[in-house]
Amino acid sequence: LPDDESRRVLDAVQSFVQPYGFLDAGVELLDGKAESELAWLTVNFLMQAFRPGVQAINNPMVVMDMRSVSLQVAHYMRDRDAQRAKKAGRASYIRKLRLPFGSGTAHIYR
Repeated sequence: LPDDESRRVLDAVQSFVQPYGFLDAGVELLDGKAESELAWLTVNFLMQAFRPGVQAINNPMVVMDMRSVSLQVAHYMRDRDAQRAKKAGRASYIRKLRLPFGSGTAHIYR
């Protein structure tokens, strides 16, 4: 969307959520990287891949978001694979995320 249309949509959403108790009703657009990270966390949370107190991920899911002109993909990487990918020049595609329930961290490739 053009900037003026995006701003109108964000203003409308902010006006909608403000009465429900959000202090600043902070509504913002996410870039593709943040979107894929949050989608990966959400899907794997809902699939119960994270457990309280456990330093492991159980059967993580890959997330794909297909649109008309773009594709966002995020998947789990073991630590050693993340290190290899970084050494191969792919560090900008790898993100270390803190997992829910204090269940550690995970590298995702996005």
